[in-house]
Amino acid sequence: MTYITNNVIGMSFPSSGKMALYRNNIRDVAKYLDTAHGPGSYKVYNLCSEKSYDGSYFHDSVARYSIDDHNVPTLEQMLEFAKDVKDFIEAKDKNVIAVHCKGKELFFMYEKIIITRTLFDIKLSEMRTCLEFCWKSTV
Repeated sequence: MTYITNNVIGMSFPSSGKMALYRNNIRDVAKYLDTAHGPGSYKVYNLCSEKSYDGSYFHDSVARYSIDDHNVPTLEQMLEFAKDVKDFIEAKDKNVIAVHCKGKELFFMYEKIIITRTLFDIKLSEMRTCLEFCWKSTV
């Protein structure tokens, strides 16, 4: 898990079983989000079409946008995702989103976050932080 900004977290797929050995363990992710931000103050965005999980780990504060691995979202998905993120972030000052796709494809996931941020006129300093992080992740 990585903080992109104070209210945007990027992570790999929260997993259980054998996959939890090399990906984020879903129980650990849920415990961290509950401890660091509190139930009701975070929302998990699953951008993976290939896999899902039990949303009750995150108090059912999960939104799923089925985007195939290594692909870009449709314009409709992008706009829906952007509106959902904007509405959630603006609902309370301390709200946080945690976004993931299937695996560790950081660039594709952060690209989706950046597109969302630009659609809703977020501060340039936050945008720069996202871009710099993406660049460092791909080098």
